[in-house]
Amino acid sequence: MNTTISAHRASYTLAALCLACAGLCLALASCNPSPIVPTNGSNTGTPSERLAATNNDFALTLFKEIAATESNSNVFCSPFSYMQALTMTWNGANAATRDSMTKTLRLQGISEQDANAGLKSLSDTFRTLDTNVEFRTANGIWYNSRFTPEPNFVSTVQNAFGAEVRGKVFGTDAVKDDINKWVENKTNNRIKDLIQKEFTREDLMCLVNAVYFNGAWKFPFNATLTGDGMFTRENGSTRLAKLMATGTAQSIRQANLGNAKMVELPYGNDRFVMTALLPNHGTKLGDVIGGLTLTSWNAAVQQLSSSATAIVMPKFTMKTRYEERSNAPRELHKMGMGLAFTDRADFSKMYRPPLTAAISFVIHQTFLQVDERGTEAAAATAVGIIRTTAIETPAVVRFDKPFAFVIRDRTTGTILFAGAVYEP
Repeated sequence: MNTTISAHRASYTLAALCLACAGLCLALASCNPSPIVPTNGSNTGTPSERLAATNNDFALTLFKEIAATESNSNVFCSPFSYMQALTMTWNGANAATRDSMTKTLRLQGISEQDANAGLKSLSDTFRTLDTNVEFRTANGIWYNSRFTPEPNFVSTVQNAFGAEVRGKVFGTDAVKDDINKWVENKTNNRIKDLIQKEFTREDLMCLVNAVYFNGAWKFPFNATLTGDGMFTRENGSTRLAKLMATGTAQSIRQANLGNAKMVELPYGNDRFVMTALLPNHGTKLGDVIGGLTLTSWNAAVQQLSSSATAIVMPKFTMKTRYEERSNAPRELHKMGMGLAFTDRADFSKMYRPPLTAAISFVIHQTFLQVDERGTEAAAATAVGIIRTTAIETPAVVRFDKPFAFVIRDRTTGTILFAGAVYEP
């Protein structure tokens, strides 16, 4: 074991951060052995091909922003889950709010119909892509039955996203518990307590996406070779980590991505892969992530070629939770979607004026387990919608002292009766 570890000492800098580019997050880049990579926002390709490129552009930007916010900390996210939950929400946005969300989601030049159809096609494809890999995704909407959402919006998310729609009395019903049970069920109990605070009477809606992935390595790691080895941190210090090794060389696709090596570890029958980035000697992982672009990513994917390689990688479990609100801005604000969180937001395609609404929160929670057998990953994204219409306090005029009155004809102004009340 020590010989194997020494032979692959360079692999020890493969920090858990790299895995945020893997599996669910960027599997879209390698759904086909020779993927079609259309230009984002172009008018070429099928809706699913265009949405795959769009998702990857959004994914890389989102990943960079989260990694920058969580500097030198483990990061794991599912941009595909973000994309589904936020695109459902985007269907209800209008005017400048819709424009800001379009820019953030990289949907410029793509119609609503194509965006919805593309995401549905991708989701349907992933479910049947590899019989040796379990992939599930589900969408749900819970709305406050005191307020009626636009019928066209509801029918769109039902038909295009397969969303389950439930009306509840927010502030009375246990909506939080209902959502959390739904998410647990859809993620094999890996995502728990997604919503941690009960909704109020003024909350309008919660849009939720859940994603679950469970894939066995095509080339499993040899459990008998798993043992303690030195892992080098970003700052140069070292720590003991549980390292697993394939032992024998396998046909592994690799390419160069600027100042890093791209290594592709396949699951099942090669349809899903983990695409990991290993910084070159002397390069920090933060610099690799910060330099990611859709163009450089696509170029490296196209250059992947196989060579006989043995792999050493940490065995670990990770859980993350990211929560963004108007008073706690994070990556979505940085990516240009801040307007949707304010009282100037326009979700008039979701709720008809004079009722106005805004995003109150976006919560993203994940689970990841990487071991000798393979990878289990789950994620859920919730988008909360709150009422921003001013809640007027009714004026009260109290006739609790002597008063006068008249009864008149409004057309002519003719007074028909007149009176005064001193003692009712």
